[in-house]
Amino acid sequence: MVVIKPSYEYADYFEEGYARVQRNGKVGYIDILDNVVIDFIYTRGSNFSEGLASVELNLSIRKERLLFRLNMRVPSPSR
Repeated sequence: MVVIKPSYEYADYFEEGYARVQRNGKVGYIDILDNVVIDFIYTRGSNFSEGLASVELNLSIRKERLLFRLNMRVPSPSR
């Protein structure tokens, strides 16, 4: 069992050595040593499966009132 300190708003279970966690409303990923391996920039994210995780990144440009939503898959940091 892996235990991490309670410094996240949300923490999911570890899958393939990484856990999806949330800080300040953004999703990132940590390893079993509680090191941030993918920074907290995503709006949503899934657990890793077969070396990939699905993530969503919302970008807004206030002056132009545009919102871009980017859905992609990020590779495991060990790949």
